[in-house]
Order: sequence, then structure tokens, then C-alpha cells
Amino acid sequence: MIDVQDLHKSFKQQVVLDGASIFFAEGKITTILGGSGSGKSVLVKHIIGLLRPDSGTIVVDGQDLETLDDRELLQVRKKFGYLFQDSALFDFMNVFDNISFPLFEHTRLKRSEVQHVVAEKLRLVGLAGIEKKMPSELSGGMKKRVALARAVALDPKIIIYDEPTTGLDPVMTDTVNDLIATTQEALGITTIVISHDIRSSLRISDFLGLLNEGKIVEFGTPEKVQESEHPMMRLFLAGIERAPVSKS
Repeated sequence: MIDVQDLHKSFKQQVVLDGASIFFAEGKITTILGGSGSGKSVLVKHIIGLLRPDSGTIVVDGQDLETLDDRELLQVRKKFGYLFQDSALFDFMNVFDNISFPLFEHTRLKRSEVQHVVAEKLRLVGLAGIEKKMPSELSGGMKKRVALARAVALDPKIIIYDEPTTGLDPVMTDTVNDLIATTQEALGITTIVISHDIRSSLRISDFLGLLNEGKIVEFGTPEKVQESEHPMMRLFLAGIERAPVSKS
């Protein structure tokens, strides 16, 4: 679905990406693992066309982003859904208005059709019937689910999760991990997870890529990366028990 080759990006004298290469398999969950400031977000901004690389290629669903104009890039971005780290719900809108916002902005669906889509997406994330609730009435986990319903409202081909388990307790972390896995299974969607949570990454991912010093220095299945001898991967793995590699 996505192929990134030899990506370079610098901001003034700061080199952020220094030949990063990675692919994202269609219908699979791929995690970009890396420490704070490693360039994970910069890499993703290139993938969705918000940044132009200094050099290198990015092909999304058969389209080379470098060859596209602004209008064509906008169409590519519509293939993506994005779940922000803090959910980023509009506090002044109820659940229905939050989820329906992209539908009213980007489609010509009638209100009755939009209502059907919103109800369908809420059922998908296990929150049927809460359309009238305000974000202030929701728990942190419910906000994540509503944000996911909004992210998939337009039936994207690809969804990106930005640090989905940061700051969550172990029970809520497991809930979010299950949500990512069940959504990917239900929709057959290509999933990209940005994370520094090695335990969650090993649990849910089909593939993991470790971004370090501007390069993908390790890439493979959970089984493969757990055998990595790269010093940064060993740091991530240090102190945790060997995690189960099968997706639950």
C-alpha cells in the first residue's frame, strides 16, 4: 500500500531523516517504533503529503507523491484516517456532530444517510446510541473510540494511530490495543501505528520498523525484531518479559 525509499529531510542544519526506507503492507498493522525526537512524526507527515522530502520517493496506493500537485495530494490524503494522541474531539460538539463533521465536509450525503453512517461507525467501536452525548460526558477510553469512529467515517484505506497508548493505564492500554486489532480485522484496513510502547507494538503488529538516527535500522515481524542485536532495539526490549508475538 505504501512504499518509502531513501527518504531524506533536514530542517536547516538538523538532519531528521537520513535515508529512511520502509513499506506498509496492505491490510496489515505496521508500527513505527522510535524514541522521542527520532523523526516518527516527520516520517508520517511525508507519507500523508504534508511535507516534501529533500530527496527520496513515497508511493501511496500506486501514486508517487512527488509527481502530484496540491489538488491531487488532497485526494491522496482522503485515503487516510488519523487518530490523534489526545483524541482531538471538538469539545463544543456532541458525538454525532464530531463523527459527522468529515461527512458533511467531504461528501454530499443526505442527513439521513449521514445518521446511518454515524450509527454504523459507533456500533463498530462498541458505542452504539451515544450520539447525543458531549465529550465531557465520556471517559478517556470512550473518547478514543469516538475519535476512531470519526477517523473511519469516510472509509479510508489507511489509518494512522499517533501514540495511541501514551499515558494510559495497563487496562486501558489493553482496551486500545484490542480496538486497533479488531478495527483492522473488521475493515481490512492498512494500519500505521506511531509508538514507543514496545510491549503494545509486539502484541498488535504484523510488522515493526525501528527508526533511529534518521534510518529504519530494523524491520520485520515481531518474532524477527525480538532477535535483533541493534543496541536501540535491545534498549526497547530491556526490562520486559518476552512478549507474546501472536495478535490477540
